[in-house]
Amino acid sequence: MHSRQPPATLVPAQDAPAPYLTMDGSTVRELMHPALHGNRAQSLAETRIGTGRRTLLHRHRESEEVYHVVGGRGEMTLGDTRFPIQTGDTVHIPPGTPHCVQNLGQAALRILCCCAPAYSNDDTELLEAPTEHSDDRLLLANEPAGANDYASRNYLSLRLSLGINQTRFWSAVLVTQSGGSRYENGRAAPRQVDTLVRLAYGTEEDARKLLASLRERRPADYKPTRSVAPILESGSEVRQLRKRMLMSQKAFWGLVSVTQSAGARYEAGMNIAPPVRLLLQLILSNDRQTETLMKKLRAASTAAIEAKL
Repeated sequence: MHSRQPPATLVPAQDAPAPYLTMDGSTVRELMHPALHGNRAQSLAETRIGTGRRTLLHRHRESEEVYHVVGGRGEMTLGDTRFPIQTGDTVHIPPGTPHCVQNLGQAALRILCCCAPAYSNDDTELLEAPTEHSDDRLLLANEPAGANDYASRNYLSLRLSLGINQTRFWSAVLVTQSGGSRYENGRAAPRQVDTLVRLAYGTEEDARKLLASLRERRPADYKPTRSVAPILESGSEVRQLRKRMLMSQKAFWGLVSVTQSAGARYEAGMNIAPPVRLLLQLILSNDRQTETLMKKLRAASTAAIEAKL
């Protein structure tokens, strides 16, 4: 009888890695990749693009790609040309060629993507800026699996108990009134937003404990010597700061519950979402600067409490 033990070259379906969001905005599951499976020269991934969505225009400096459409239909931009693609089509993408894909169908567009050399964020160059960088859907998609457990938090009750109007309540944590209204009506808030709400409107003791726990995750030898606020306005400068701190992308962006792939997109030029930027400032600034930020963040809560006395 043949052994039931799979050979090293087989990746069983149940062992496939979880999907993640790439720099170009597609959802990808690596079926085989050197960093995960020990092969050497190429990677194979399943890419999914949601209905009505498209990837960002980008190129790979070294990798040659082959796309094979396994489900759905869409439009491919390849260099200066555009053409329809559908199930069964195969597309060759030479290194350095700008490309993107738009889903034109009523279901997810699914593509098998082979890259040689293997796919790497460092080999990927975005050629356009995202238009939804501050949208909560992007923040939610970029959170590590299981990070967001705040969907049921009752923001409306909290706001009413403080007697603060909607605009003032949500603007303090860098959220628009329309976005805050959605959260008050049950939409899941990104973890970054919820953390800021807890820092802004929790009790003084709870807020201080939460802030301390966030700052304790910094490297033990990290000593900020100047204001980090200007640095955090630019993805390239954030990347330089991260490298000075000797932190990997995964560890650095994990400080604010952002995945490595999303952090790579920020470092590559995508505008950093305001709640993410403020959390980074609170965590990475020196004690005096952080205290100033906290006073400003808690100003609405402090005023509401004093009005009731």
